[in-house]
Amino acid sequence: MRQLTMKSLYATPLRKWIQKQWASKPKRGLKTAAAVLTICGFALPLLAHHDQPASSADRLSIPETRIGISTDAQRGAADNRNIYSTTLSGEYAFVPGKFSASISAPYIYFDQKERSDAGRYGKPRAAATYMPYNSQFILGFRGSIGFPTGPDTDHFTTEDYWDGGITAQTGFRLKSFVFLVSGSGLFPQAHTPKKTENDELPWYLQGVRPRTIREIELKKVTTWAGQIGWDFSSRFSTFVGYTYRTPYAGTEFVTHHAATVPSIYREVSVGATTQVTDSLFFSLDYRYPLYRGNHVPVAEKLTRAYLKLSIPDDKEYKLFHESWTIAATWRFDTSDSDKESEKDSE
Repeated sequence: MRQLTMKSLYATPLRKWIQKQWASKPKRGLKTAAAVLTICGFALPLLAHHDQPASSADRLSIPETRIGISTDAQRGAADNRNIYSTTLSGEYAFVPGKFSASISAPYIYFDQKERSDAGRYGKPRAAATYMPYNSQFILGFRGSIGFPTGPDTDHFTTEDYWDGGITAQTGFRLKSFVFLVSGSGLFPQAHTPKKTENDELPWYLQGVRPRTIREIELKKVTTWAGQIGWDFSSRFSTFVGYTYRTPYAGTEFVTHHAATVPSIYREVSVGATTQVTDSLFFSLDYRYPLYRGNHVPVAEKLTRAYLKLSIPDDKEYKLFHESWTIAATWRFDTSDSDKESEKDSE
């Protein structure tokens, strides 16, 4: 497993994509490479110093109109690979600071050792956030729907089922500190696929046909999280967090691992965010799973078996070794348009 650095965070997936563009149309590939290098050259120096708490997916943000892009890199994931996820998101605040709706769609790239790399589109989600209190006392709720990815596993991840999620968050502000606690549930819904006339159609015309995965059960997920944030200045803040989740691996539970996989997943996280302009925000966070496990190499197992020595339990439970997330968000100020609409109504 090669070492993951800030340089290689973007290098592997973007380099291969640029090479593909260059091979098809050299002029377009040159423009693409120049654009990507310009963006990365601007962003990375800033991200070396600043960032936002993007790690805790269950932390509710203040409802605002904005668009964002984030890249998550999980180093040392299972099956000898690194996993890169790039997510595009958009949010519209119907009542700024109170109520908003959002959508997001990820693309997941698997950088695999001793196997060809692969990229898949992930599960798109739609959500609504309601935050009635956001002053000294904080209270917010969010409901979300995850859409099936379809039966085409050559282009999409194997998450061909609906799910629904709900999150509740509360906390309070004390001078420059913010204390937050959240609880969430994720409820997958699956049906046994039935043979229909649509099976002969292309994947994009088949509609939703959830699949049953052999040796995999879909489980309800419960997550508890806590964060302490510190507003260092009006444009820079940091946070530390702790996450507790069950089941360990999330919604997809591998049945033949039932006797060995623990039931609880825990991680700690730390991050920061900076406001570059009135509308542009950059964030960076780091996640570290607490359960590391005990991996026994195959060679050691064979040697111990040959020498008739006891073989220690193999408890390689970690989902990944560590994770970095970089995010950029552009916020749109809709307060002026709201005031104009109020004047027009009067």
